[in-house]
Amino acid sequence: MNDLSNNTIGSSFINEKTFQLKDIFLKYLSYLPLFILSLALSLAAGYIYLRYTTKIYRVNGSMLVGGGQSTTSNGQVDLINSALYGTRSVNMQNEIEAIRSRILLESMVRKNDFNYYYYNLGKIKNSDISDYAPFKLKILSNPDTNLVYTFNISELTPKSLNISLNNGPINKIHWGDTSTINKVVFIVTASSKVNEISREPFQVKWTPPAYAVSDIQSKLSIGGLSEKSSILTLGMRTDNPTRAVNILNSLMVEVQKRDVFLKKEIAFRTIDFIDERMDTISREIDKIEEDIILKKGDPRFNNSQDENNYYSAQLSDIEVKSKRLTTDNMLSALLVSFINDDKNIGKPIPLYVFDGTAVSDLIKQYNTLVINGAFAKKDNTEDGGTISTISYQLKEVKKKLIETLKYIQNENNNQILRYQNESNSILDPLGKLPIKQREVEELKRQKSIKDQLYAYLLQKREETSITSLSAQSNYTILENATMPGAEFEPQASKIISFCGLIGLIIPVVIIFLIELFNDKVTLRDDITKKTAIPIIGEIIHSSRTDLLVVLNNRNVISEQFRIMRANLQFLLTNNGQCKTLMVTSSVGGEGKSFTSRNLAAVLALANKKVILLQFDIRKIQPSIGKQQNNNSSTTSKGIVNYLIGQINNHEEIIQDVEGFPNLKVIEPGPIPPNPAELLLSPLLGSLIEKLKKEYEYIIMDTAPVGIVGDAFILAPFADCILYLIRQRFTLKKQLDFIVELNETKKLPNMAIIVNDVQVSGRYNYYGYNSYAYAYRYGYGYTNKGGYGYFGKRKGSNSYTYFDSDSKSNAGFFAKLFKTKD
Repeated sequence: MNDLSNNTIGSSFINEKTFQLKDIFLKYLSYLPLFILSLALSLAAGYIYLRYTTKIYRVNGSMLVGGGQSTTSNGQVDLINSALYGTRSVNMQNEIEAIRSRILLESMVRKNDFNYYYYNLGKIKNSDISDYAPFKLKILSNPDTNLVYTFNISELTPKSLNISLNNGPINKIHWGDTSTINKVVFIVTASSKVNEISREPFQVKWTPPAYAVSDIQSKLSIGGLSEKSSILTLGMRTDNPTRAVNILNSLMVEVQKRDVFLKKEIAFRTIDFIDERMDTISREIDKIEEDIILKKGDPRFNNSQDENNYYSAQLSDIEVKSKRLTTDNMLSALLVSFINDDKNIGKPIPLYVFDGTAVSDLIKQYNTLVINGAFAKKDNTEDGGTISTISYQLKEVKKKLIETLKYIQNENNNQILRYQNESNSILDPLGKLPIKQREVEELKRQKSIKDQLYAYLLQKREETSITSLSAQSNYTILENATMPGAEFEPQASKIISFCGLIGLIIPVVIIFLIELFNDKVTLRDDITKKTAIPIIGEIIHSSRTDLLVVLNNRNVISEQFRIMRANLQFLLTNNGQCKTLMVTSSVGGEGKSFTSRNLAAVLALANKKVILLQFDIRKIQPSIGKQQNNNSSTTSKGIVNYLIGQINNHEEIIQDVEGFPNLKVIEPGPIPPNPAELLLSPLLGSLIEKLKKEYEYIIMDTAPVGIVGDAFILAPFADCILYLIRQRFTLKKQLDFIVELNETKKLPNMAIIVNDVQVSGRYNYYGYNSYAYAYRYGYGYTNKGGYGYFGKRKGSNSYTYFDSDSKSNAGFFAKLFKTKD
């Protein structure tokens, strides 16, 4: 006997192959219906998501923020402009917070009725139609401004509509009429003429302005274009782009108006302050001039003129410094006087810039608080807490400002004192000068200071008057908010792509899990990787129910049994002697009886004397004796009757098989109570020896070796063990049992037969890059010339090697991918 490998037996079906990418592609292609179904469901889910998900739009606008300090022609800081408007160095974060402030937003909400929300009620979702609803509702008065009022509107007709408040009773009102429901007075007007009855339901929701401000703040985003830029970008993400456009544009206009209002308010207050100060300084100048006239009457001034000129140059520098400090102290005194004057309470104060910025910052805070308080009162804000907070902050800032001014005055006075001491040391040589002359010079210096201050105030008064009439905002609208071209979310292309990807991934995961948990033999490689036992034959899947399929047939299965017959010649080399074959398997249902019958039949067709012994005596089997293809159970006498001694002549239990003159069969007979012990009878050995002398082949069909031990009893009588493995039925772990049987020699000279092989589709035994048996051998010469074994398929004009099986009832996809139902 020869020990052949897998590479020599069964190679007529397919050669060993290497892994190819095409294998994976064809494997997944066999699941194409699953891919199509999954992809269709995923895309449908994506479409439904896009259909019913609220679309979010992004609306943007931009503003340029002006800033910087006003300077004079020589590059110095303009004091009056600083006093009017403060230092305008741009702090973008402060500007952002100022625009987001509740006071500003609430003013905008009240002016534009942004606390009204209009909805179109749908079956699945409600659509926000604020700012483009077919009607407008206006509440004229309500009993509680802290409550939310919801109006449900329906049955719109050219003259009337139905309305209910907070899900209360339905009232029918007319367009443009003032109506009252639960003490809420309101009016509803149509945005456009209603020409026909509309049963579409609507809802209008009125919220307190503070609620609307919170809603806007949650959707509003403000940011700088870059660190070096003073451009602000305002944006909103909302499901109603029309409302967002109106809100952003209204907000930018409100910022401009507020800035202009602030400038004009400070300018008017400053003009009043300058007029008052100019009157005071004018009277002081007149008094100094009168004193100078009186002092000039003394003749001693003429005698000391030369000496006075000599020391004047030395005193010039000290006088300039003293003059500047004196001017600062006077302005400080004026500001202190202005602040302490009760009639100036609630008025912005002018800002004077010193060497430091403490006073400037405090005055700027004071002015901002004053204007915010005025702005809040102007808008009739009902929140008393805000005004109280502003008043408290005004007191604290005022206190700090007065303390800072007094501190600066003390420091200036100390410096002036030092300058006076230096001046006195220089003036000591002037002790001989006439006293009147020195008094005149002092008066002239004072008058010069007053004249300079008066001229400065006069100039700035005119500039302030002009500015108050032509005040412009420091904010410039660069780009108004406009309707976006497409929604920001959801992004349809990405959603559809994602759903398509999920639709492809899900089948891949399912197929992977199916293969991961598949514990049955599917591929030929599942066998060849586990064991070196040769595969002597492979029988494809067929829906035929014939007990014998090889009689007068040229179908694929018949040819496979003929190939198996040829392969047996390499396993059995005892020429001239009877060859005994035993067919077994691990469990029932793997095709032992079908294989043994047809193998015996195909050997008989080769003019060999063959006898089939059906040793599976534990169950009743269909009979092939006497009446072929009769599926009725048999209770005729057989092996059991012979082994228990009821029959002495074995010829009595041998049956003929119709259509196979060289094939005989001995059936099991009745089911015995002790089958294992019965097979141990010495009559079994004598029966086998008698049959070997009469037949060339003995085929023993046994019980499954993995369930009962009958096969181990019969194995010593066999020249070769044909072990059945059924694709998609035999467990992979049972291959370990086969390997163990082979290594321990419990079943000698084993060969494997693979039954029920699927040669195409998702369960392709040969792999997804192979071809079915019939197509591997579909080449040769035509019947018009040459030679070959051809025949016409039934119902077809083409020629092939094989006859067609019965008409398949496979479904559309099974036919398309050559799979079986």
